[in-house]
Amino acid sequence: MIGLREATMIVHEGCSKPYDISIMPTPSVSIVIPAYASASTIRHCLKSLQTQQYPGVQYEIIVVDSGDDETQKICEDYGVRCYHNSSRLSSGAARNIGAEIAKGQIVAFIDADCIAPDLWLCHLQKDFDDFPKAFGILGTYEGGTSALDKIRGGELMSGEKRVGFHRGFIEGNAAFRRQVFEMGCRFGDMTYGECVKLSIELTQKGMQTVWDPSLRVLHKGHLTCRKMFAMDRAYAKISIKGRGEWAKGIIKLSLLTALIASLPFWPLATAVLALFLLAVPLAYSLTDDMVAWNHRLRFLPILVSMRLSRLLASAVETLLYLLRGAMR
Repeated sequence: MIGLREATMIVHEGCSKPYDISIMPTPSVSIVIPAYASASTIRHCLKSLQTQQYPGVQYEIIVVDSGDDETQKICEDYGVRCYHNSSRLSSGAARNIGAEIAKGQIVAFIDADCIAPDLWLCHLQKDFDDFPKAFGILGTYEGGTSALDKIRGGELMSGEKRVGFHRGFIEGNAAFRRQVFEMGCRFGDMTYGECVKLSIELTQKGMQTVWDPSLRVLHKGHLTCRKMFAMDRAYAKISIKGRGEWAKGIIKLSLLTALIASLPFWPLATAVLALFLLAVPLAYSLTDDMVAWNHRLRFLPILVSMRLSRLLASAVETLLYLLRGAMR
């Protein structure tokens, strides 16, 4: 880690002028890393965090591990605090535990298969300084090897920062003011889509966040179609409790049911309904803010398939919700 005297002037990525970290107020930061069977990747993550160009006394690293591999030993080698749970935790539960034991004014989250650039903490701090009323800063991934990785990781987003209430975010690159957790907001206790519960609670409490596409970490993991559908189901399962989402789920389930039921008897009607079901995701895909305009046509088939995955996930979770209600 370089000292303040060695590098006091840092050009902030995405900013027009440098800033001086030696005179900037440096809030304390707790970095939380959920880990499970992460021994193959966490070493690189910890190394990137320990070389941050940020005053060392101002941040702590907390690993919340629930695996039985060498993760604990690696943390010891790096002198990093490791909370170990004997039974497996969901990534959402691990993040909540980390937030509860964190001491920093800012609680940042990064995943064990991510590598942070040297200015990651400085970038976070600058965003909080630029948006003092924001309760969270949301970043993106880079390094995706497939279209799914690039789209869901936010790698193809346009560069402007977005202030407001977001329906989700990338859990492996985000930070929140301590007040968020002091006011009872929590991640969902699940492995996929745990951000949805926190996003809903932030919206309910009127806590805006800033999505900064230039705040990036290198992600070494990969998104599969199976994992994407699991994430979509997790989002639908939480969202369906809202009245508006419940109505949308009923509509999607009804349309899919009608499509399947009409197939043997009215092929023409089925074809028309299928075209309608494709047209809606197509329209949404053309306005998908996870992909910049100059990339949307190129990745349109992938975007449409992602929308169809969400539609199917919503229909499946709505059906399960109805069945659970009927069995009570």
